[in-house]
Amino acid sequence: MYVKDFVYDDKLASDYGLAICHVNSENSMNISMGSNIEIETVKQNDTQQNLLIKSNYTEVLSVTFDVIKINCKNENDYELSANEIEFIMKWLNRKEMKIFQPIYENGDYSDIYYKGTFTNIQALSIQGKIIGMTLTFTSDSSYGYTDAFFDYELSTNDEIEIYVDSSENGYIYPHLDIDILESGTFSLQVKFEEKVLSNIEIKNCIANEHLTIDSKYKYITTDNQEHRSTLPNDFNYDWVSLESSISNSLNQISTNLPCIIKATYTLPRKVGILV
Repeated sequence: MYVKDFVYDDKLASDYGLAICHVNSENSMNISMGSNIEIETVKQNDTQQNLLIKSNYTEVLSVTFDVIKINCKNENDYELSANEIEFIMKWLNRKEMKIFQPIYENGDYSDIYYKGTFTNIQALSIQGKIIGMTLTFTSDSSYGYTDAFFDYELSTNDEIEIYVDSSENGYIYPHLDIDILESGTFSLQVKFEEKVLSNIEIKNCIANEHLTIDSKYKYITTDNQEHRSTLPNDFNYDWVSLESSISNSLNQISTNLPCIIKATYTLPRKVGILV
């Protein structure tokens, strides 16, 4: 699997004459997968077993690689100018997290991205000329991300099935845009392995009303001026969640009123940063 380019903050490295490489490296290397887990246990009485009470990932993803200047029109132009160096530093080395995405020659992992910044940048110098940079990217998490969505129109008392293909067991909290097509009390239920995850109820909905529900950041809004003043009391504040386990990713979503549901959410992807 060969990395041919990367995107950071919507800018391609190749657009600025930079190519990924590993200067003076061996053919193989160790790549952090963000897999270190710290566990806390307590000894059970009269047994040789310890009971797990807490576990957390102890590292974020990080990768170090080199970039060099490539000028296809002039192979002798391999030295980075002062202006080029300043631009690279301004683009990559900043006190904010932006999206980083390696681009592979065979198209693998094309839907996976990472959030972070380049926490260390060092110049590659040969005979007094700076020909490239050694870059260290540090992410905000122990895994990457893939954006997912679904868009369905449901009739009265209808049900849909959603597969949550996450690399991490646990809950996902989607952002929902719902167009209510019939007036009444709107209910939405999510079930996973016969367990009810969410059971939303919103009273006094009006036909053609548009609702926005963000379960991650815990807010709900409506575009209907009449309903806006009573919505805080009409909503039961049971936010929507989806779930994935090692053996199952099927979630069942049912509604009582006809509606159109559009959902976006982010899935953890535990693949490391392969550069």
